Amino acid sequence: MYADPSGHFGIILTLLIATGVGLAFGFGVEAAKQAYNGGDWNWDLSTWNWWEIGKASLIGAATGFAYGLGGVAGGIIKGSFQALTIAGKALTIYQSIGLLMSTAAVTNFTAGVVGYAMHAAGSETENFNFLKGISEGIGQTGKGLLSFFTAGMFVGSKIWNVGVGAKNSLLSTFGRAAGRFIANYVPNYMFENLF
Repeated sequence: MYADPSGHFGIILTLLIATGVGLAFGFGVEAAKQAYNGGDWNWDLSTWNWWEIGKASLIGAATGFAYGLGGVAGGIIKGSFQALTIAGKALTIYQSIGLLMSTAAVTNFTAGVVGYAMHAAGSETENFNFLKGISEGIGQTGKGLLSFFTAGMFVGSKIWNVGVGAKNSLLSTFGRAAGRFIANYVPNYMFENLF
């Protein structure tokens, strides 16, 4: 029988699944937008803007990664994951949460800047602007941290079970997806228009 008493496999699995779902969602939404083409369906893949699809995939993956980090942070607080260990040194719960949150912030800031660079590379009319890149990074940081805290709250309120012995029902999975959509859609829309 295989065992994971530290929960490290669960942490990696949580991060991989959340990142993969975010990437797939970002890719799927942008590909659907390009296929729909304002009502004039376009299935010619050679005319799609693959820079925008790459940007959406990157942003989706970064947001999903932040969601996974938030789930791990919630699991550490709840006790279903142990606090992190780095180079043999066990961190406190607060240090672990701080490290996870700052990782989400840095990852999403970077994704925002790189995503904007991809947008500029694929644009015929827009060149890369350093300040606009920083602004996009800040906006994406806000979205990523919102995703981080949303996941932490879902774990803390037992809507999402992570860690050792975690079991999730189909109903809780759909509830979590609906709650995440509602919790992220309005604030993400606000962030999109601010930055």
